[in-house]
Parts: sequence; structure tokens; C-alpha cells
Amino acid sequence: MADASQRHEEIVLQILTRSTPIAFWKGFLSRARSAYADAYSSVQADRQLNVTQRMSKLWQERHFKMEWLLIDEATAHAMEASDRLITKNNCAYAFAGSGAVNMTQKYVRTPGSMPSPAKFRKQLAAGSDFHRDHGLMFGDEPKGLFQAKQVNGVILHSPIGSGFSEQTQNLGSIGFYVPYKDFSGWAAELNFVQIMSAYSEDVRREDKVMPKVRRAPDPKEGSNG
Repeated sequence: MADASQRHEEIVLQILTRSTPIAFWKGFLSRARSAYADAYSSVQADRQLNVTQRMSKLWQERHFKMEWLLIDEATAHAMEASDRLITKNNCAYAFAGSGAVNMTQKYVRTPGSMPSPAKFRKQLAAGSDFHRDHGLMFGDEPKGLFQAKQVNGVILHSPIGSGFSEQTQNLGSIGFYVPYKDFSGWAAELNFVQIMSAYSEDVRREDKVMPKVRRAPDPKEGSNG
């Protein structure tokens, strides 16, 4: 019989596949690899950085690229997204959702590490009414993001290693993690391959179908010559 963690993961997978399109996970994975490579190239080429500060700059570059990516990829797949609803110390964080799922993103140094239990992540994990707590009621924000969800998770991503080199700073691990309400650990830990594999064969097959390109009609066609 499956243990508690397996049951949690099975339930989360069912909710994810019902609530989010498989194309979101595929697109996010592909673009995350590019974001990691671009962040490293940008910092490596910056000659106005002390050597000892390159890793700090890289963490910042990567954070902002991945924040933007979450909003952009979610929006591209008709998911709700906002970069204003979650704030801490005058910083805003990306927040996206669809159906019964809400999510943020976080860079961690090692795969599956528990991020620092910042107040807003505890609130997400508990499904609390965070927008009222912060007094944020933006009229033009997606209403669905204010609703309590079944799954409040974090996309965690990590590089291959810790050294400042192109090889070690490529994307090494990425997954969707759901914390317990008290943020004491992970109730579910799912890598992107697991998530994409959970979609039905029909959905996976449909996602592979290339859209047909409509050819503009030739004005010469149909003419009487």
C-alpha cells in the first residue's frame, strides 16, 4: 500500500493535470534551461564585477529571469498571473495559478532544499487569505488568485553544482513542491518529468501536434487571367 507521501503526490498530480495545461510545464522547463544559461553568460561577461561577487550577482540575475518566466509562461497558456500580489520588504514576487492550483518560484542551492520560511510562503502553504492580510486589493488583478486553492506549491530549481562555471551553473534540477501547512517539510515533491508523464496519453499526443499554418490566398488564384 502506498505510503502517505505517495498518496499526497498522487492527489497533487491529479489536481495539476486537471488544472494546468501540459504545455505550461514543457514550456517552463525548456525556457528555464535557457534562462539559466543566459544568466550565467550575462554575469560571466560583466567585467565590472569583483570575482568574489560573481555568484551573488548570478543569484540575482537568475531570480529575476525566473520570476519573469513564471509570469510570462503562465500568461501564454491562459493561466492567471500577477507580479504585485505578494510583497515583502518592498519586493514583489511572481504568483500564478490555474483552476485549483497556485504557485510561486524559488531558486535553491541544492535540489529540494526548503526555502527560508518567509512569511508569504507560510501564508501560501496554509491557504490563508493573504491579500487581506497585506491590505492589497488591486482591482485589475486576476480574481482567481484571491480564491483559496487545493494546492499551493513552489517551483524549486537548482543548478548542477556550486562553482562559477558554465557547466556547474546550468539547470540541474526543477520540480513542483507542496509544503505542509506549518512549512516543516514537503507534503509532495514532483519533478517536471513526473508531472508531464501524469497527463493522459491523449493529452500528450495532442500536445505534440503541430499547429497548421494557414496559407494566405494567392490573389492570382481564382482570377480570370
